This record gives sequence, structure tokens and C-alpha cells, in this order.
Amino acid sequence: MGIIRLNGVRTTTRRYYRNLSGNTTVANTLKFYFFRRKQLLIFFGFLIFIYTCACSFLFAHQRYLIFRPSPELKTLPSSPEFKRVRIPIANSRSEYLSGWWFDAPLSEEKINVVANEPANKPAKTIRSPKTILYFCGAAGNKSFRSQVKKFEELRKLGFSVLVIDYRGFGESEGKQYPNESQFYQDSQTAWNYLVKNRKIQPKDIVIYGESLGGAIAIDLAVKHPEVGGLIIQSSFTSMAKTIKHHNLFSLFPIDLLLTQRFNSISKVPYLKVPVLFIHGTADTVVPYDMSKELYNAAPVPKKLLLIPEVGHFDVYENSSTFYLRGIKKFTKGIESR
Repeated sequence: MGIIRLNGVRTTTRRYYRNLSGNTTVANTLKFYFFRRKQLLIFFGFLIFIYTCACSFLFAHQRYLIFRPSPELKTLPSSPEFKRVRIPIANSRSEYLSGWWFDAPLSEEKINVVANEPANKPAKTIRSPKTILYFCGAAGNKSFRSQVKKFEELRKLGFSVLVIDYRGFGESEGKQYPNESQFYQDSQTAWNYLVKNRKIQPKDIVIYGESLGGAIAIDLAVKHPEVGGLIIQSSFTSMAKTIKHHNLFSLFPIDLLLTQRFNSISKVPYLKVPVLFIHGTADTVVPYDMSKELYNAAPVPKKLLLIPEVGHFDVYENSSTFYLRGIKKFTKGIESR
């Protein structure tokens, strides 16, 4: 065994090389530790980058995910009282709303409005002329599903009916994927058309909103407390709560990213008009509990019509008698005020 001297200290060569080997192992362990730590930092940094990109995408493209307009009209009304109307947008040369207008039935018409009721009753089931201003949902346009038949049946209840497509929907001209404020502007444009162009008294107008249109109708009714009544069908408390209900994008901060809020639950306490909430109990798109929440938050006078075993898209189609009777009863309540 040899003897070596390090810094004036005598030691054996075996001990020297053992110490040298131990120092090398420690150094290699430290290198491996820092290498793995660097890998983890890169990995988590990549995840954060992807998550940030996803958040940015959702923030920038949420309108394309929420609104699903279609320019194609599926069906047209068969009623001879149906007329196409074009309503210009204020301060725009090219944009306009495309609408359908249905005149109220004439007094001599013989119609059967609700099943099991006599067909020889007077056509007008309401004593004073009323007009329904109808707002549709977030997908398709006013010609989709059983909408056309519903408009014609509402007319038979004694209403004139104006139904519009928002800009970018159906034959309306404008940006295809609008934002929340533009929907409200379109509703105000339709209101102005009835009041200023057709000279209809606000008290003779009933605003009707379905699904997304319910949020638009609530906003318009709050702005116009002089309106005669409000009907909200299959609508939600807020867009954020609807998205959360479906567990869509649950990994993302919806409340921070969402700009299209349609926060109806914060507006209904300010309503000053009679309101009817309609919802099917089998609705899987918007749970009927949301209509109950809206009803509870709304001031009187108010009514809640829950239709058993009916989904989001077939409130009229699968329960027309129950549905029409509910609207007829609500309308008579408005007249008695």
C-alpha cells in the first residue's frame, strides 16, 4: 500500500481513490437530479404554454362555439297572411333584419285553436289586438324544426306575429357570428319597427323569447317596462351556468374567459311586466330548474308552466294543446289587468 501526501496530510492510495470515487458518484447524482429537474420544468412549461393557447383560443373563438347560424331556410309558412319584411339597421347601409309578419286572424275566420275546443268560436280569442315579437335561439334560423307551425298557431290565438332572424342568421344581412351587444341591438331594431313603423302601442306587444332568445327578450323587456307581457321558453339563467352544467371546458376558467354572458338571472328582478316561463321537464340542453330559478327571481305577476316529459326542441311539437292553453290563459290574465 502506497503513501501519498495531500495538502500536507498523509493518506493511503486506497483511501484516496475511495474518496475520489465517492466524490464522482455525488457529482453524477447531482447532475442527474438537475437534469431531471430541467426536464420537468420543460414539461410543465410546455403544458402551461398549451393551456394558455387553449384559453386564448376559447376567448377569441367563443362566438363560433356558442352561435351556430344557418343561412338556409328549411321551410316557409303556408299561411296567406304571411309576409316577408326587411328591417334596416340604424347607421348601416347594407345590414338589415329579415323577418316574417303574420296578420292577426280576421273576425270572420273559423279556426280551431286548441284541440277539443269548438271550431265555430270567434277567431279572436283575445279581446284587444296583440302582437308577439318572437326571438329564436342560437342555432339555425326562424325556419328550423317546428317553428313555422308554432308561429301559425300563435296567430290563431289572435296575435299578429313578427319573428326575426338576427344578423348573420337566415336571410338577415350582417356579420355571421355576432356578439351579445349586437343581439340586443337587433331586438331593439325589431321593437322600433313595431312601435314606429307599424304604430303598435307597447302595451299591445308581447315579447317572446326561446332559449337564447329568452335572454334577449328579458333584456328588451327590462328596457321597455311599458310592454304588455313577456313569455320565456326553455331559457337559461346565464350562459356561464349553462356551459358549466354540461361540464364543457371544465378545466378552464369560464367566468374569466366568457364575454358572451347573457346573464338573465341578474336582470329578471327588474322586470315590471307580467311574465310566463315555459319549460319541458325532459330538457337536456337547458335544465328546467333554470326556469324555476328565473321564476323565483322575477317579481309578480308571473307564471311557471312546466310541461312533463318534453325536451328542449319539442315543447310545441309534443305538447301543442297544453302549450297553447297555457299561453291563452296567460294572455287573458294580461287583458284583465
